[in-house]
Amino acid sequence: MRWIALLLLLGGVAGWLQAVDIDGQATILNDIHVVNSLEKTLAFYRDVFDLDGDTPSLANAGVAAMVNSSGARLRFTVLHLPNTTFGLELAEFSGVERKPGRAAISDPGAGTLVLRVRDLNRVVDAAKKSSAEIVTPSGAPVKLRPTSVGARAILMRDPDGYFVEGEEVSPSRDSPSSANVQSAGMRFAMADSNAARKFYGDLLGFKLTGRTEFSPNPAMSDFAGTPQETQLRALNVTARGTNPLVFYEFKDLPGAALPFRIHDPGAPAISFRVKDLDGLIRRLRAARTPIVSARGRAVQLVPESWSIFVRDPNGIYVELYEATR
Repeated sequence: MRWIALLLLLGGVAGWLQAVDIDGQATILNDIHVVNSLEKTLAFYRDVFDLDGDTPSLANAGVAAMVNSSGARLRFTVLHLPNTTFGLELAEFSGVERKPGRAAISDPGAGTLVLRVRDLNRVVDAAKKSSAEIVTPSGAPVKLRPTSVGARAILMRDPDGYFVEGEEVSPSRDSPSSANVQSAGMRFAMADSNAARKFYGDLLGFKLTGRTEFSPNPAMSDFAGTPQETQLRALNVTARGTNPLVFYEFKDLPGAALPFRIHDPGAPAISFRVKDLDGLIRRLRAARTPIVSARGRAVQLVPESWSIFVRDPNGIYVELYEATR
């Protein structure tokens, strides 16, 4: 799906795509949105957030094995996120049955793309003009806590049901961008923090930080429409002083397991580059991690690179990719 090697092969990757290196173990590559219509979803991100990308097609027999669906074909694009070390990948499958779905904010695996912008009013106006679904009950940005990165934020859904947060920030002094989007992050709901620690910490080697106790967050009610008494806790994946990836868990808020298959629009997915993929697969099997790819094996899509899809304890599809050069 993300596949730097494939983009290189197709001539579609730019020098901006840098992976987040965490403790020398793994790198975060892309937040993956599986879409119903590449053109429609790309238009949303172009019109609302001024993001853009090319749309190469991928005719490769390995795609079907990768997602374990005979006949699967793929078109995709990776959008540049300024001052950010991962990309947003939009992936449209064909040749297979697809059942679009939508997650609730508390459903394990539900993903939120956080786009930090200079002009939030411009984003809100464009979102409403494009008939995007605004999740924030008031339909207007809400004030964030003093400890937040930005001052105001609004929650919406993109055309495939993924949550997208627009968060207003000051322009970055270290890496200024003339674009409206200044940086980005990812958040995913988790089913259980202990299971998330074992998968992302023990198996993948990430450094995770976060408090074990739940705490109230009154702003969540105004922001996402959750009950006033909502409590949550979070695990942060830290890298070079940033939090590119956060997992959050609600207390006593209903959440259902997501029924998505990997090629269904709305399916949550992340891609990582890893070292010693064969050894990692053996550890994942020993931990009884669900492996999605056909026959439980890594797929060679282009020379000197291999990928496999597994599913984490939250129902998120995780691509593990290794390049030998």
